[in-house]
Amino acid sequence: MKKLIKRISAAVLAAVTALSLAACEKNTDGNDTQTASEEYAYRAASAELNEEITGDYDEFAYYGDKIYFTSMKYPERDGEGMDGFLNIANTDGSGFKSVQLCSREDNAGVSETIFTPDGNGYYVYTDGTEESPKYLLKTIDENGTETGSVDFTASVEKYFPNGLYVYRFGIDGSGNFYITDYSDIIVLDKDGGFKGFISVGNGIQAFVTDKNGGMYVWVWTGSEYELNKLDIPDGVSEEKPETVDMPFEGYNNHIISGNGVDTDFYVYDNEALYSWNIGEEPQKLLDWVKAGVSVIEASDVFYAGNDTFVCAGKSFPYEYPKFSKLTKQLVSTGDKKEIILAGDEYSISSHIKNQVVKFNAVSDKYFVTIKEYKYDNISQLNLDLTSGNVPDILITGSYTPTETYITKGIFADLYDFIDNDSELSRDDFVPNLLSSFETDGKLYRFTDSFTVYTVLGKTSIFGNNMGITVDKLNEISASRSPETELFAGFTKTDILRYAMEMSGSEFIDFKNGSCDFNSEYFIKILEFANGHINDIDFDSYFDDAFWSRFDTMFSDESALLMVAYLTDYTDIICFEHTQFDAKVTALGFPCTNRIGTSFVVDSGFSVAEKSANKEGAWEFVRTLLLPEYQDCADKFPVRKDSLEKYAASAMKYNPDRVINPMVMMGGMALSVGVSNIDAMKQGDIDKMNEVIASANGIMSYNESVLEIITEEAAYYFNGSKTAEDVAALIQTRVQLYLDENA
Repeated sequence: MKKLIKRISAAVLAAVTALSLAACEKNTDGNDTQTASEEYAYRAASAELNEEITGDYDEFAYYGDKIYFTSMKYPERDGEGMDGFLNIANTDGSGFKSVQLCSREDNAGVSETIFTPDGNGYYVYTDGTEESPKYLLKTIDENGTETGSVDFTASVEKYFPNGLYVYRFGIDGSGNFYITDYSDIIVLDKDGGFKGFISVGNGIQAFVTDKNGGMYVWVWTGSEYELNKLDIPDGVSEEKPETVDMPFEGYNNHIISGNGVDTDFYVYDNEALYSWNIGEEPQKLLDWVKAGVSVIEASDVFYAGNDTFVCAGKSFPYEYPKFSKLTKQLVSTGDKKEIILAGDEYSISSHIKNQVVKFNAVSDKYFVTIKEYKYDNISQLNLDLTSGNVPDILITGSYTPTETYITKGIFADLYDFIDNDSELSRDDFVPNLLSSFETDGKLYRFTDSFTVYTVLGKTSIFGNNMGITVDKLNEISASRSPETELFAGFTKTDILRYAMEMSGSEFIDFKNGSCDFNSEYFIKILEFANGHINDIDFDSYFDDAFWSRFDTMFSDESALLMVAYLTDYTDIICFEHTQFDAKVTALGFPCTNRIGTSFVVDSGFSVAEKSANKEGAWEFVRTLLLPEYQDCADKFPVRKDSLEKYAASAMKYNPDRVINPMVMMGGMALSVGVSNIDAMKQGDIDKMNEVIASANGIMSYNESVLEIITEEAAYYFNGSKTAEDVAALIQTRVQLYLDENA
């Protein structure tokens, strides 16, 4: 599966609307100290189910203070059918039992299980023992015992002639069943009789009901989520559901049914849980981290009545089932010192939030509070930092002007902490990653994981040596037909943006506040960019025919260079076997004095030099660098020993392994999902390690500088000024910017 994602603007990625801090008071010496306070708030009581679960599981149901989830064990490589089990446990982790629903020998399959308020549970049973499969809607009680079965095969055969894979299903307030294969919906009454059919299109994620029992479907459109109202009169097909206006962004949200009394829905994202009635503004109920819930351990949320919520998911990193019950209670900060951890909603990853929850649960001296800056622009964060309102820990991404903050002396040298830490040393970390973060031998910023940002090309065309120049690219381009694209889908402005992201240090020295855009090399970049298209119509370029072309454009050499994010040891060989059908070389973006391959840092952390709780800030930050955390990184870990373990895991066959290497085409990001990947060989590991070792510098994006460059370059692109004149104007304007900001 390939997923097309429009590039999010830097203003959003660096988003920052300030949130209020927890209550503090000033000491007479000017330092901030946390005051103890009491308030009624949601807090979680959590439990792991330390039982062996047979098969894979991820969908949960809730009824009567019990958690239900279906697990399925499939054949490893060949064969049909599965062993399906209904697993049941109390929310405190006790009372576990497992009931087998089907067996591989029966060549059968089962769907997720859902429960209604009357205690009846339902699931779809697919019987594949006959030539044509049968579809049964089965009823169970709260102990998993079957109490009824309805055959709805005739309806499936009429509306799903190629068979039905049950992706999701739900029940409305009138007892009607809605079953979808991800694109289309069939509606049945409680006796299995046909009531309607709806064609929605790809993207159906969940069924939810409002407080009156009305049925809605939660749909992923490819760029955001939508809520659609389903209205199926008896026996009538409804072609297009009604889309409901939502007063919240539909990118990271999940929705669940309300309480059936006064709330239509509950909506949650990576930060908080809200109640929402259609036509009204959502009301924030709780903050996940403050409540003690890790967002990566809560895949499903349920309203349990009486101001209580239940979360279910997989514990991190061991992936045992984990349940959390959230109730309102009187809580106190006690004598713990508060550590403010701030960043934007993209830089503070779910893994870091998970670590905050774990840290707060065990620390008897400190508790970490998260402050997320959101939306619009970077101005509020800049204002806070320059006015002295600096958080104890700042988490920054590729789109934060970190270099400017460093030149202003805002951050402490992390080497002072590492060198005095009994469990950490500089030798623990990937050496060129560490040196890429250094400024004058000091470490003002580091990270918990990294991605490698490079440009890939066929070895048969570009050779084995990493690194390339503009002159070499022009030489290769001149030998090809005019229809050949060097960078597919790239505009003139895209080339300039990637030049600054991947090799910006060739032109700007933030440390010394100087720049060099008058150079012959930058003029060559301008001339190279001018050979690309002026603009791109995304809808027409990325049309249906594009996907077939994408599968072959690099192998047939109609496109030569791929900009790629590498996050896994399998990524390069994946591209070699899927897109290129040949060996590739990590060239990097064209540079003069180095290989243009960079590290990408989504979550860089810094400790404030003037923090009143630097020791407490380091107590948390150091946990991100210890093996327990590093061994579970979802990208390349920064510790050398953890990186070796990451490589070792890639050399073992894992039937469940799925990777999503990311390809950039101009302003679009393409996710190329690949599964059933063979184990890597040592040569594959060595090749990726060579690419990692070649990276130098951290990919960064400075919107203000890029605006200057693109504004002035437009005059060269339209022919009104020479490349030399434009380079001189860019030099003057960027130098003025650096004088004012660096």
